[in-house]
Amino acid sequence: MLIDVSEVLLNIGAVASFRFSLPPIVDADVTCVTNVEGEVTFTNAGDTLILRGAATTAIEVPCARCCHWFQFPIAVNLEEEIEIERVPAGKRGRRPEVNLLEDGAEIAGKLFSGHNFDLVEALRQYIILETPSRPEPARITVDRCGGCGKLDAEILDGRLARARANPASPFAALEALRCRIEDEPSAAHSDSG
Repeated sequence: MLIDVSEVLLNIGAVASFRFSLPPIVDADVTCVTNVEGEVTFTNAGDTLILRGAATTAIEVPCARCCHWFQFPIAVNLEEEIEIERVPAGKRGRRPEVNLLEDGAEIAGKLFSGHNFDLVEALRQYIILETPSRPEPARITVDRCGGCGKLDAEILDGRLARARANPASPFAALEALRCRIEDEPSAAHSDSG
């Protein structure tokens, strides 16, 4: 969704607000499963275009404990300040030209095309930044995963069983340690008798 902010850019002190309800954003980096809803406000502060807003949605992420996918509600606060460059008008009474100076880094996705703000790209970037690195659904009980409903011990046993089947698994070392710990108490009891 492109929002034309040219009127805001031409008038210092101008403010424009937009409410939105967008279809879920789905790309290689983020998968929203509900509509993205919120509001965004643009304010011309003279030499800076200030963007403030908020949005809510739910994204699909894998549980950090059991790897089952679940819906994770997410809220983002949009905050941007983009420098405004004013090119003086010529002698013929033309209006001054107004340009936006965005971050020039190649990795930063462009938020503006001329005077059109790309709301979907901004939301995508903010949702990615707000996504937790180890998402976990609310637990059913203290020791039960909210993603799959299994006990934490059952999840660990499943990982260890997969580790036995695949020695290159990072859990293979954990399984070996567990086996060694389980064997040690029986060795200690035989030495004392």
